[in-house]
Parts: sequence; structure tokens; C-alpha cells
Amino acid sequence: MIIKINQAVYQTYLSDILKLLQENYSINLPNIREIDSLCLEKANALEQYLSDGTAFCFGYKQNSQIIGFIWAYKVFIESGFKLHIAHLVVGSGYRGQGVGHRLFNALDNDFGSDSLFKGYELITSCSNKQAVQFYKKLGFIESRVFMEREKIDT
Repeated sequence: MIIKINQAVYQTYLSDILKLLQENYSINLPNIREIDSLCLEKANALEQYLSDGTAFCFGYKQNSQIIGFIWAYKVFIESGFKLHIAHLVVGSGYRGQGVGHRLFNALDNDFGSDSLFKGYELITSCSNKQAVQFYKKLGFIESRVFMEREKIDT
């Protein structure tokens, strides 16, 4: 069942959200050593953004547990706004069952009729082939390349 996660219910699902963030970061950022502290930092940020109304979050609840969630925020552009999907995470045991599609659709239904809403953007790891394929099925296209370079000690 899809639920809207707001400040009032956030604490109830915090441990589920932290588990999902940990799973997500271990896939997308496997070289990060302090995943727990990064997840806590992101969870605290989400709580703050829910509090000030700048985050939009839906969860998929099954047996009183959140097994997936989507978190987005507005990015203003000249002619309106896009939603940047900060996280769309589904627990590994629940992937391929339509949970991600339902979460995306919940977000889409919330904003789809707004005339200023122009679409979505997100960033995912190239190495996360499953996520890339999922987003392509939702109609996303690759439009930019994000590149990194580690510091070279001389």
C-alpha cells in the first residue's frame, strides 16, 4: 500500500528508511566506508526537508514495514519546475514486483496535473544496470554524463 510520508509519520518509519538507504548506497557507492553515517545524514536531511515542506516522499508499506520509498524535491527552471528524484529505493527482496512503478506513479499523480510541472530528473550509478533499465522503462533518457576523478597524489 502506498502511503505519503510526512513529518508526522517519518519517525515511525525511520529504521526502515535507514535500512533501504544503506542497501542503496552499498550498491551505488560501494567504496564508501562510512555508509551508516552517510545514511543517517541523508535521513536527517529528509526529516528537515519534510519539516520545511521542500521534500515529497511516498513509501510502499507491507506488513507495517516500508519496503520501498521515493523522495523528490522541486528544481525550478525558467518555465516551471522539474522534480529531482533524490532516491527511489526498493528493498532487494521486493524488486521486480511493481513496487518501484507504484512509487513513481504516486509521485507522478501528485504533480501530473500541475501546469508548471515539466518532468523529472535523477542521477544513478552507471554500474547499477538494474536501476538504469528500470528508469528507461519509465521513459527516462540519458541526457548528461556525470564524471568524477580521484585526486592524484604526486
